[in-house]
Amino acid sequence: GNHSLVTISLMDLHRCLGHISPSTAAQLVTKGTLPGITISNWDVAFCEVCALAKIKRNPFPKHRTHPAQDIGDVVHSDVWGPAAVQ
Repeated sequence: GNHSLVTISLMDLHRCLGHISPSTAAQLVTKGTLPGITISNWDVAFCEVCALAKIKRNPFPKHRTHPAQDIGDVVHSDVWGPAAVQ
């Protein structure tokens, strides 16, 4: 017969499948592409990971808007740590 091996919410399936769209995850279940999976809750909720992944950053400017006039006006540093000290 057609027995479910796993019962999972649609949003948990969305996360398990690498954050594919919930509608695509639902189609995979309803079309039988994922045999053995039953959806316990079909509600689509906000996914913070997906929202953060879609945030766009501004590109770095091609030209400096405020070039340094004197030594020490602009300081760049890479911060790393904390590091273990023996």
